[in-house]
Amino acid sequence: MECPICNGPMWDNRGKKRNPKAPDFKCKDKSCDGAIWPPRDKKLVQAPVNGKTNNDSFRTMVLSYCKDIVVAEIAKGEVKEPFKRVADGYKVLLMAYNYPFGKPQPKPIEEPPIDEEQPF
Repeated sequence: MECPICNGPMWDNRGKKRNPKAPDFKCKDKSCDGAIWPPRDKKLVQAPVNGKTNNDSFRTMVLSYCKDIVVAEIAKGEVKEPFKRVADGYKVLLMAYNYPFGKPQPKPIEEPPIDEEQPF
């Protein structure tokens, strides 16, 4: 394995690592900072797909944001039903995220006029 910085030889640390977050390969030159790290865990952050939010961490973040807003409103003395306010805010924020231009509404179907004189 060659160092990505200086193209020199590297130590293979995969078999003797004590910390799983340590680099797999490290440059043999002590003055060089070249290292190859293990791949990161991809479960930490998952972006919503096609406007659908099926990620629990995203929903938790939105709920936390709603609670923070209600706590600020309580401090001002403006909220009478804080739990209902959190639930309503959560619904509104998820709706705004999933449908940034408004929820699509089905258009009414316009039926053509029926000619009663025409036989079927």
